[in-house]
Amino acid sequence: MAWFLTRTVTQDTHLGGQPLPTGTNLAYSPYLIHRRPDLYADPEIFDPDRWDPDRWDLKCPQPPRNAFTPFATGARKCIGDAFAMTEATLALATITARWTLRHPPARQQVRPDPVLALMRQRHHRRERGMPQIPERGRCPGKVHPAE
Repeated sequence: MAWFLTRTVTQDTHLGGQPLPTGTNLAYSPYLIHRRPDLYADPEIFDPDRWDPDRWDLKCPQPPRNAFTPFATGARKCIGDAFAMTEATLALATITARWTLRHPPARQQVRPDPVLALMRQRHHRRERGMPQIPERGRCPGKVHPAE
């Protein structure tokens, strides 16, 4: 899941009572939205049953539409969302079939470690508009003796 996503306002609008003119760049964090106590009862607690319609009532209301956005929403929603959910389900089923999972001690908080990785693409060079794939067994940028 992305820590921050960006969007550009395409028409004049208001958000949270603030005017946003066309062209305004916005950044939002799904991670922070998913932990808002006004949207979720006990947001820091892992509770898959929060999505069970039989449990929704005044004490535990249904989360608002699009409040859970692990793959973004709208026109820029991740096209791999169905695959990712299927893969995660299969991975979890495989893991729990082989191991017993336990909660860490209550006094120990588990927090994600947000990092950003920027990598230069290697083995990808454009010549005449076409991507060039290196020959098998050869490294681009290295001198290979004539064969």
